[in-house]
Amino acid sequence: MHIKKLLLIALITAVSLVSGGYVTQQSPEVVSGVVPHHLLARDVIESFFKYASKKSSPKTVILLSPDHFHQCDIFGVDFISAKGKDFMDIDVDTNLTDALDNDFSITREDSGVGTDHGITNIVPFIRESFPQAKIAPFLVSLNMSIERIKSFTEALNRLTGRDTLVIASVDFSHYLPETVADFHDIKSMRTLINFDEEDFKNLDVDSPQSLYAARYFAFLRGAENYHLVAHKNAQDYTKEIPVEETTSYVSITFEKGNIIHSPPVEESKTLLFTGDIMLDRGVEKLMDEYNLAYPFEKIKNALKGTDFVVGNLEGPISSNSTEFDEKSLKFSAREETATTLKNMHFNILSLANNHTYDLGHSCLAETHNISKSVGLLTVGDPLNISENTVLKQDNIVFVAFNLTSKFNESELLTIVRKIRERSPTEFIVLMLHWGEEYSPHSYEWEQILAHHFIDNGADLIIGTHPHVVQEIELYHSSTRSKDALIFYSLGNFIFDQYFSRETQESLMVALEISKDAQKYTLIPVKLPMSQPQLMSFKEKEVFLRKLSEKSDKNLDNETQKGVIVITR
Repeated sequence: MHIKKLLLIALITAVSLVSGGYVTQQSPEVVSGVVPHHLLARDVIESFFKYASKKSSPKTVILLSPDHFHQCDIFGVDFISAKGKDFMDIDVDTNLTDALDNDFSITREDSGVGTDHGITNIVPFIRESFPQAKIAPFLVSLNMSIERIKSFTEALNRLTGRDTLVIASVDFSHYLPETVADFHDIKSMRTLINFDEEDFKNLDVDSPQSLYAARYFAFLRGAENYHLVAHKNAQDYTKEIPVEETTSYVSITFEKGNIIHSPPVEESKTLLFTGDIMLDRGVEKLMDEYNLAYPFEKIKNALKGTDFVVGNLEGPISSNSTEFDEKSLKFSAREETATTLKNMHFNILSLANNHTYDLGHSCLAETHNISKSVGLLTVGDPLNISENTVLKQDNIVFVAFNLTSKFNESELLTIVRKIRERSPTEFIVLMLHWGEEYSPHSYEWEQILAHHFIDNGADLIIGTHPHVVQEIELYHSSTRSKDALIFYSLGNFIFDQYFSRETQESLMVALEISKDAQKYTLIPVKLPMSQPQLMSFKEKEVFLRKLSEKSDKNLDNETQKGVIVITR
């Protein structure tokens, strides 16, 4: 198991058990929990039941699983449960299912629950660990709203006795390399443990509904203590053989007893930065030929489960999007693309670039309004650089400047300095649209300006505009006695520039901001036919080696490994 995961388990376990300042109780009781359902992680499942069976003797075990084969959709119901009084040699709590039937649509079908591995892989462990218990298995519709599953959980709390255990059979991050999966797990674990209700809707898990139900049931029963039994990834089982796509496995319990209250995990935040997004010209033709989600279909899993997904939008969004000539250097995007961007998990768009005014000044306001109507936040202005275009979210300040036309350096530095004065403890992200198109390196004026920005308060600089990936620099500000990273250009993200390898390569930057450090994960992306997708291990190795050759030599090892950590 990787060191990071061992440290996480140790940290959370210590937080759960250390009682300094808390009142110690006896008789711990597991009320709910989460287990994976892939039998590759059998040891994780066994560890959960071994731990839970020592602490509880439930009369009823409620097992919630994602409906992997969309059977709930076929029947048009909320849930599918067992039909008879016996399921896989365990008595079924039919009284509970009958009572729930009054308010929720439930189909009783043994062949339904009996063919889904989210149920069948877990039932034998329940039978062995709790031989006297009855079971109430439920396949949960993948389309169910959090509000609906909340009502269901409240009904479970009302209809069941104290000796009830709710288990969510849920696998975490799917179809991703381990580094990206680990990044997604940060938010999933924080949301689950701290019970951040609004965040369950955007987690990289196969059933946020089941996960929510297990956690909410614990909350309703006052079981706020948690014990992280295990956190693994499929890569942990492959004996150092790299796996392109993995799944994360989490086993955790929520219980009463031991201590009256377990402190929440640290409030770290996760951000994912992408390069230039252009949804016109050749990209629009592909969207017309296939569907609006075409550009995102092979990258959407990597965009899930992050607090902020940030991109630079090249061109306005308008209800009267203009059909420019195919060779035009003006862009616009149709109104529906705003919903597509939101559905693909983007939530912040920079408008500080040289294409936002391609339909005139009036379309800037329309772009803001359309974006806001679907829940997209915008930052920056193509011409009017001021403090009014700053965006502040969760102790992170986003600032965006368009530097492709004439600008006043002193004015820009004053703005950054004032933002820092007003936000002395916040993390300031400065997004700059700048530089020479297609140049593999930044210019000296950019480097000097970047250093000045950091000296005046910026904590991170993200660059766009050159259409190719440029170098990474680690700059130490003696003025502020701190280090900061500069990504001079992330390159394209969605574009129709197929004429070179460099314009069809991109860098996504995943950032975890915690109390003591910033952890940057470099995610190389290739862009065939305007469809970003993660590079293979071999492609990634070559890309990062070339990136390290032109980047800061102090970052050589970190860049090649794809992880850079800066401590505060």
